[in-house]
Amino acid sequence: MSKAIACIFVVGLLVGVEAATITLTAPVVTVNVSDGQEYFTDVMNNPMDFDKRRDIMWEENFDETSITVANGVWNGTYLPDAGSSWGGYVFPLFQGHGGVDGALNAGLTGMNYPLESSRYRFVALKSSVSDRSVNALHWTRDGNWPDGSSLVVTGVDCYWTNTAAAMHSNDKAIIYMYDLSTNTEWTDANITGVRHDASTNKLVGTDVSYEWFRIIDPDSSEAMNITWTTTDMPSLPTTPHVKIFVDTDNAGFDGALLGMVRWGESNVNFNGALAQIPYNLGSFSFPTAALPSGTYYFYLELFDNNGADTFMARSEYSAPLIVNTVSQINFEHPSMTSGEDYATAVLGDPWDMAGSSDVANLSNPDYQKNFIDATFADGAFAATAIIPEGSSQLHTDAQVWLHVDPAKPIDTSRYHYLSYTLSVDDTYYTNISDKVKYGWVTRAIWWNRDIATDGTSTKASVTYEGVHTYSYDLRPMSVPDPYDTYPTQDGWLASSTWSYLRIDPLETNNTEGTRFFLHDVKLTADPKPDRDGKFRARIRLFDPDGDTMQVKLYADANRSNFDGVEIGTGKFSSGDQALTIDTCNLSAGSYYLYAVVTDSAGNITKRYTDIPVVVSGVCKRACSAILHYLLN
Repeated sequence: MSKAIACIFVVGLLVGVEAATITLTAPVVTVNVSDGQEYFTDVMNNPMDFDKRRDIMWEENFDETSITVANGVWNGTYLPDAGSSWGGYVFPLFQGHGGVDGALNAGLTGMNYPLESSRYRFVALKSSVSDRSVNALHWTRDGNWPDGSSLVVTGVDCYWTNTAAAMHSNDKAIIYMYDLSTNTEWTDANITGVRHDASTNKLVGTDVSYEWFRIIDPDSSEAMNITWTTTDMPSLPTTPHVKIFVDTDNAGFDGALLGMVRWGESNVNFNGALAQIPYNLGSFSFPTAALPSGTYYFYLELFDNNGADTFMARSEYSAPLIVNTVSQINFEHPSMTSGEDYATAVLGDPWDMAGSSDVANLSNPDYQKNFIDATFADGAFAATAIIPEGSSQLHTDAQVWLHVDPAKPIDTSRYHYLSYTLSVDDTYYTNISDKVKYGWVTRAIWWNRDIATDGTSTKASVTYEGVHTYSYDLRPMSVPDPYDTYPTQDGWLASSTWSYLRIDPLETNNTEGTRFFLHDVKLTADPKPDRDGKFRARIRLFDPDGDTMQVKLYADANRSNFDGVEIGTGKFSSGDQALTIDTCNLSAGSYYLYAVVTDSAGNITKRYTDIPVVVSGVCKRACSAILHYLLN
């Protein structure tokens, strides 16, 4: 009897109490916005959308066998070093190795593409982690990082956000937003590296996933204003709060929690990185460019704040936010691989590894001793790099001497962009740190008489998993390795010609041998207009929404600020376009081209070429004052 009475009493209490409600009041109609300006997309031409394994160019303390990239999601599992206080962490923007005097750092590194932090000052990412603790965002300007002994950063040039705890269920995705606009440690100078720790717990087996990572210019973005009303709020010891969820459909209420950090804002209780918004504020906003292109819906959940974070109510879904996809443009020409190629133009036989004529040292036993089982197949020279039996060498010294005709040596004033396509068998290696530590690096070496007399060796260039093309300019004096004292290290321009050029694909210490595949090598010149002043550029355009794109092309004396001279305009659809540009009105000099692409939704893409076009200032014909495009 007493139990029955108790149950009736509880029901009676509930009947007379109105439950709290939360109603989302905006957006209630469809919102369409453009994509805004985003660093990885705009500057690197490589949106961090995890469509390939090496979108993240470097990670630490992850089990290599666990890392997968599929359906736009990066997944990995912690396998931290026993001596480290860190869990696993990733570098969405990898600074490169060793600063100015370190590795060559060819490719998409912060050394080559520094982040203009006074402009790109809002960071957003979506991730989940199975064992959640402190979440941290770090950045650097010169490549220095903490030694891993503690979470207290003492490096001269390394910063991290204040403790950013994520207090919610493990394995649930969070969208983190860091508004760094008022953080002078971020905005004071350009940044070369950004690191993210999803969880600093040092727990083997912790699973981490990333779906995207964006660094945006908030001034280029529209604001997403989310508003709400509440009713029947109870009296509680502390103020109830609202959590915002972002979903890709309007069913299931299974979206990702939105977490925000805004420096200097006092009216939001962050509870670490999570924006737990006092319910009576009634609104919250963020730049829409923080989200990748796509369709999104929002819903709100109301919680008390009496220490238990108890769920109280949920709103219905909002109307959709549609972020239109930004157009993409690639310059196929000019590029480091598109200019006149030495082997093709001078020798009449490109170094395409189609046969033994491309490799000059196959018959020389002194220089073939560091690789075995050489073959030419499927457009690649394949061999196994070894340490010869009985040798005192600490690592392999596999050398691929490229065919150079002594009667037609390499003209250094003309040819100076080196590109090679390489892949390596990773059978005996684990993660990327292990690979590089044990010799996954490549060098180029050149000389006339012998290496010790007039030779130069480049710094090491890191080799990554898979087939990649690596390109760099041989001219700068930052290219020779300052720590290699055997060659003279006088640089590419120390001689007007070179008679020998070689690629050393690996420096591994693996006694089992490591197989490499050299697919192609080019040594190219600066692109130039024809004698009549025409330059035939090639671009590749793509708009995922099928929009027509207006393209304006400019010539700029430097590769910054997008403040050049307009040299043409036109409207195009997706596809490869060949554009003939009249350069006769340009004075002699080197000009970087850049394109400004605007789609019908208002998205703007700006892209510089990696290398300049060299204009002589002299045309064979009389030139029109109007610079124009001629579509082929």
